[in-house]
Amino acid sequence: MLRKLLLCFALIVAHHITLSATDTTRRKTEAVRLISGERPAFAEKDAFISVAYGFGNFLRSTFEASGVEKANQIRTSTGPLMAKGEWALSNNLGFGVNFAFMSLKNEWTDTFAHTTGTGTYNGWSALARVNYHMKPGRFFDPYLGFGVGYRRDRIKETTSNPSSGNKFKEEVLLIPFNLGMDLTIGFRLMATEHLGMMMETGIAKGVVQLGLVYRP
Repeated sequence: MLRKLLLCFALIVAHHITLSATDTTRRKTEAVRLISGERPAFAEKDAFISVAYGFGNFLRSTFEASGVEKANQIRTSTGPLMAKGEWALSNNLGFGVNFAFMSLKNEWTDTFAHTTGTGTYNGWSALARVNYHMKPGRFFDPYLGFGVGYRRDRIKETTSNPSSGNKFKEEVLLIPFNLGMDLTIGFRLMATEHLGMMMETGIAKGVVQLGLVYRP
């Protein structure tokens, strides 16, 4: 009986020593990581702020006056511009908000109808977004993201006819479909603990987005 008690006691002590050694090793590893400044590209309670520019917007490439030669049109644009914020709920899941804005302008002259005109488009959106980070590493952080929220689009066209006393005509169209959504896949590449770059592609105001990332 005494031998059994001593054996149980020895096993308990050995188990305790093993746990203590494991915990000590873990603490030493964490201490080394903190001292060396090592930090994963995405981890729980991290916060990220990003600014990006979009390429490949369909409306931007087709915003022109119908029936007017391209040589008689001057098109300018701003954006798509994006600002994003994200908070890491866990080591793989993040929640945030995405703001996007784009404006277009087309000034044209119809030499056949003797009219001039200006068309403008302004659109913005504010989306709540969830990102799933597949396997964040030391520098590289790939993720999938889905966003849903509010969007507002406004198109205005102003025309004038110099041959008839410069009479102006203005038409304004507010697109009533205000549900905004996006679905993208992308990655962050952290060059330092606080600064990096990002790229996304998918269904959004820009088919491809490139930008800079700041992590406090």
